[in-house]
Amino acid sequence: SINLLIHSTLYLFIWLFKSQFIIHVLTFFFSVVFVVFWTDVISLSLTAVMVSGRYVIVQNGCIPPQPILMEHCCLMVGGNDWGIHVKCRPHFNPRKKSKKWRNIKEVYPDAKVETKHNDIRLTLPVVRQSLEVAAFGIPGKDDQKRMQMAIFGKEPTKACNWDIRVYLIDDSEMAFKQICKKGENEEMKFLTTLSSLFVSYSEKDINIEVTAVASGWHIIGDYKKGIASRSAWNSQENTTDFPHCDFCVSHDDIKEQQFFCKMRATHENDSAGNEIVAFFQQKSNAKINNPTEKKFKNTPRMNCSKG
Repeated sequence: SINLLIHSTLYLFIWLFKSQFIIHVLTFFFSVVFVVFWTDVISLSLTAVMVSGRYVIVQNGCIPPQPILMEHCCLMVGGNDWGIHVKCRPHFNPRKKSKKWRNIKEVYPDAKVETKHNDIRLTLPVVRQSLEVAAFGIPGKDDQKRMQMAIFGKEPTKACNWDIRVYLIDDSEMAFKQICKKGENEEMKFLTTLSSLFVSYSEKDINIEVTAVASGWHIIGDYKKGIASRSAWNSQENTTDFPHCDFCVSHDDIKEQQFFCKMRATHENDSAGNEIVAFFQQKSNAKINNPTEKKFKNTPRMNCSKG
């Protein structure tokens, strides 16, 4: 009986020790998760993002530069909490580009910054060197960014797959010109008008979906794709690295030539829609075989690259 009592006491101590150990482990685990979660939330809410393109101000001796208007993509509705600041850095050739941005007021205390609905008017005194200037913004919890859905594609060819690229770009003339220039370099043309989308400052992905595809075509793969919200909020300096997703259109019935579909982007409570119309033409100097006809049953289809 004494041995039984001793063993029971030992088992009790072991059980209590294990229980306390498990409690400590669980407490530590949830503490780490809590800290990581709130650190991520705080970093998200306090991160300054670039909300304009880069503008170059050239030094002109002792003459002050002309005031410039800088487009920004902040949605400045009533009650917004946007904190917008203009920053600058020395302008060198691209190989010597400085990475560090400084508040314009630190470098030129007499600078005058006037923030308006869609742009910022910047007036500077005589500058000591050529500068790059850009606007940076810290959004509040419910603030949004103005973006545009821009759709590009190459010339569609009969019986060939056709790639459509959907960009989300900042709502500015500079961003649109840059993305069109990139499209030209890749032999892609702008397919339809721009569609405005207000992107919320959240972790929820932006959905891009193809619907109402005309008979005779189908989308290879997913009809709905996502763009990370962080990617949209961290577009690189209004250049050409805006987030995008690609859709591949398969031309199934070559008797059909006029393609049609709808494209819709959604994020939180806002959405933007557009329509794409394209004419699939026969490739020059190429014979198109109709696989539905019996006499061409064993003839392979034309081998053509994706658009």
